[in-house]
Amino acid sequence: NENGVLKGYNTDCQAAVAPLLPFGISGKTVCIVGAGGAARAVAHGIAAQNGDIIITNRTEQKGRALAETVKGRFIPAEEMENIQADVIINTTSIGMTPKENEISFPPEALRSEMVVMDVVYTPLRTRLLEAAEQKGCTTIDGLSMFIAQAAAQFELWTGIIPDTDLMRNTIIND
Repeated sequence: NENGVLKGYNTDCQAAVAPLLPFGISGKTVCIVGAGGAARAVAHGIAAQNGDIIITNRTEQKGRALAETVKGRFIPAEEMENIQADVIINTTSIGMTPKENEISFPPEALRSEMVVMDVVYTPLRTRLLEAAEQKGCTTIDGLSMFIAQAAAQFELWTGIIPDTDLMRNTIIND
């Protein structure tokens, strides 16, 4: 409530890009796997950082709609192995328990210079991240986005910037 006016906040977008900022987004080609709520937050965050967005999704209509919204390109899921990107971000539930043996992006399409992020945090090390590590990619786990979102919410409520390293260590060690 600010002077009698209710104000709402959404920390999804900020949290989605926070783990990627150290690697730079502007001018980079970012492939987002999925077109649901998490993909939407990630896509808008990447667009705000001037990234070149590719959306790939098994449901073409949803994928195309999101791509149009963020002025990106759509590539069908069947053509993922041909995607040339600097950053790959899985925003689907593929890789999450109970689908932990599945992988959302073809490992043969990964290159060592890529940054690969998976928003899944159960398990922390998904098959996608394991495949990316084997290829020499930089990896970002889903806990990074989860913590960035919690930190942004904590700051909104308290005005205090939390120690995200402490948050991460607490979650991992509990």
